[in-house]
Amino acid sequence: MLIRNRLLTVLMAGLWSLSLSCASGSPGDDGDGGVNTHTDGQSNKDVAKSGDSDRDGIPDTDDNCPNMPNNDQADMDKDGKGDACDNDLDGDGVPNSQDNCRDVPNEDQADSDDDGVGDACSHDRDGDSVPDGEDNCPDKANQNQTDMDNDGIGDVCDDDADGDGVSIPNDCDDRNPDRYPGATELCNGLDDDCNQVIDPPPVDNEPNDDVDSAIDMGRVEDSGGHLNTSGNLSPQGDVDWYTFHDEDTFGAYIYPEAELTNSPNGETLCMYFDCDSGSNSDFSCKSGTKVTDGGPPYAPGGCCGTHVKLDQTCTGGTDDSVQLYIKVFSPNNDSCADYDLKAWDE
Repeated sequence: MLIRNRLLTVLMAGLWSLSLSCASGSPGDDGDGGVNTHTDGQSNKDVAKSGDSDRDGIPDTDDNCPNMPNNDQADMDKDGKGDACDNDLDGDGVPNSQDNCRDVPNEDQADSDDDGVGDACSHDRDGDSVPDGEDNCPDKANQNQTDMDNDGIGDVCDDDADGDGVSIPNDCDDRNPDRYPGATELCNGLDDDCNQVIDPPPVDNEPNDDVDSAIDMGRVEDSGGHLNTSGNLSPQGDVDWYTFHDEDTFGAYIYPEAELTNSPNGETLCMYFDCDSGSNSDFSCKSGTKVTDGGPPYAPGGCCGTHVKLDQTCTGGTDDSVQLYIKVFSPNNDSCADYDLKAWDE
């Protein structure tokens, strides 16, 4: 009987010791009406009383996220709410879950290349595979980076791509620096001055519109080389006159020639002669069509075509010479024309 009482006493003492151990170091009922979540001997009530709910070392009164550990207290948008618990990190009014630039304010959510990354935080906002820092048009795709006027602005976003000083829409051709309002209108099939009229009749300031003001090309002798010049005909009946002297150094005949080597619109020349001796004889055309009018009043006639050759005798003797007159004109009279002219003696 005595032994049984002693065993019972020992058993009761062990249970009492186990009960005390649970109360001091294990999760359980800490008397606050809930389950104690702390294993360090502190109760929920104790932690709350300490003033650091998230136990990040920052008192709740100073903590910008009191219920979420963030001892760095980062607050990107400076709104008083820490980044760790802020659902709008950049403070642009767009929730993080919907913001295409969470770390950069962009209320408009612009996304030029529709890649899901907002322009404000994209390194290639036009999606042309050229980084913005190297792109001469960062907001408009231009992978080839063409820059006609080499001004550092790509053609696709340059208001004056050709660098002629006139911007779109005033420039009628922003790919041609020779075409802009105020440019000289040329005979080239283009509207050079942007007035919506192609090749109007320009003011004819050429000095060789009549035979008395013919441009002197120089002189030639028998087999003495070529004379060359070039000119331009305006529409509506423009005529250019030239003259040259052909010296006959032997024989009784001279054979002056002239040719239009470039006549894209059917330009024609007529060559007339006047003997130095004043005795103009009959003549023939080895090349071209013979005419007896249209030339100087003192010339008996001439030859017309794109390549003409005269055959004539002045006095019938030797060492005679002749003055030649060339008229260049366009039979169509309706377009501008550039031409090249050469003259020589056979």
